[in-house]
Formats: sequence, structure tokens, C-alpha cells
Amino acid sequence: MLITSRKLRHYFEYYKIIVVTEFPLGDILHNKETNGHIIKWAVELDTYSIKFRSRPTIKSQAFADFIAEWTEIQEPIAATCPKHWVMYFDGTLNINGAGVGILFIMPTKDKLCYVLRIHFPASNNVAEYEVCLHGLRIVVGLGVKCLMVYGDSALVINQLNKDWSCSNEKMDAYCIKIRKVEGKFYGIEYHHVVHDQNQLTDHLSKLGSSRAMIPLGVFVQDLLAPSIKEDKEVEEVPPAEQLVLVVPSSVTDLREQFIKYLTNTEVPTNKTETECLVH
Repeated sequence: MLITSRKLRHYFEYYKIIVVTEFPLGDILHNKETNGHIIKWAVELDTYSIKFRSRPTIKSQAFADFIAEWTEIQEPIAATCPKHWVMYFDGTLNINGAGVGILFIMPTKDKLCYVLRIHFPASNNVAEYEVCLHGLRIVVGLGVKCLMVYGDSALVINQLNKDWSCSNEKMDAYCIKIRKVEGKFYGIEYHHVVHDQNQLTDHLSKLGSSRAMIPLGVFVQDLLAPSIKEDKEVEEVPPAEQLVLVVPSSVTDLREQFIKYLTNTEVPTNKTETECLVH
């Protein structure tokens, strides 16, 4: 929309523009807590007369119906704190690679779906931490200040709630990263859910791990490197010791025998060596 407004500036200046979209662009652009590039775009677009309208539901879209049906099951959880955004996340690992899925539910019940494709070696726990960290970063960029997070990874949720200790250095590094992002929220909570209550994000994560075609209306991001720096321990190899190996020779030095023969006419006891010396 920003690029279109720049290319068709003369239309945007003289006409009222109505944008039909299934995304909550109006709420995002007019959010006072928005920061970064979004606030710059909002200032630029605010000079025009732009109104946003929701796109009517199309019954034939199976994926949209799946989202709506699944969200209805989760509504009691989201309704307990209507002023909060809600985030569901899940990660999947298979032979093709790792992928993660994120579902955001706004207080207005609007939804945002993300698929993150991981392009570096990652365990299932690393994938879960990556999706949680990137999900927090996404909503921070949207100006969200209150968030309730739901995931089916007992390890991640319990470590973030400090119920379990981080015995692994890599998991501890992810926890430290997430703690820094938590400082940008007024309030944030982590809750564990069973896998059956996290079906949509599981479906999204499988789309990412299988590198399948992503449906329309789903945002896609590619993660090319881990969010944490892995310190590889380099062992110092001591310089190799110089070994002097003395190998005794079984063959008598003919030069020594030759000198003895010239000075004292002394010949070796070995007949073969004598022949070699004389002839």
C-alpha cells in the first residue's frame, strides 16, 4: 500500500481511498505504541484520506474456515484477558529441515498467521525457542505491550516461567535473549497447552518444515542463522615435540674401514667387505 501511494500519489491526493483487506492494517497504523518503520509509514499515509474495510468471509476458503473453527475453540482463553494480544507457537523438525508457526489473535479477534522456515541445523528445542523469540519481536514491532503466550513445549514454557532451570548453555542463551525482549512489554505471561489445543500452529510449522506452498494470507519469513551466537570451544594444540630417533646401522661405514686399510693395512674380518675395500 505504501508503494502504491507513492506511485499513484495524484490519485491518493484527490480521492478518498478505501482499502479492503483481511489484515488489521488500520489498527496497526493507528496504534500509538507502534515504533520503527511502521510509525514512519503511518505518518506518510496519514496525509491521505484512507479508510480500511474488512474483507467479507469467503466460504470456499478451507484454510480460512480452519482458522475460524480452531479459534472458536480457543476463545475462552483469549477472552479472559481481552486487552491482551494472544500468541500461539509451535515448531516442527523433519528430514527436509525445521519450520515453525505462529498465530496472533488481537483483542478484536483479528488473526495474523506466520510461517518461519529455518535454514540452519536445529534441534526441536532450538526451533521452539526460535519461534518464541521471533514471535515476541514481531509483536514488539507492532507496538503490542501486553501479551499472553501459549505453546505445547513443556521445556520452553517451564524454563521461561523459571519453573525449570536451564542446564544447557544454548537454552540458557535463548532465555537471556527472550528476557531482554520481555522488557519491552508492560505484561507478558507464558502458558502451556496440550498439542490438541495447538493444531493450527502445528499445521503452519509443518508447512515451513516441509517447504510446502504457503497459503494466501500467511506471512513467511526465512531464518538463515540462529538468533544466538554459538561460541565454539577451540582446543589449544601444543606444538609437536621434536623427536630424534637414532637407528643403529647394521652396515659398517666403508670410509672408516678404508682409512684403516690405508694407514695400517688392516682389512675387515668379513670377506665380502674385504673384497669391496680392495677392489
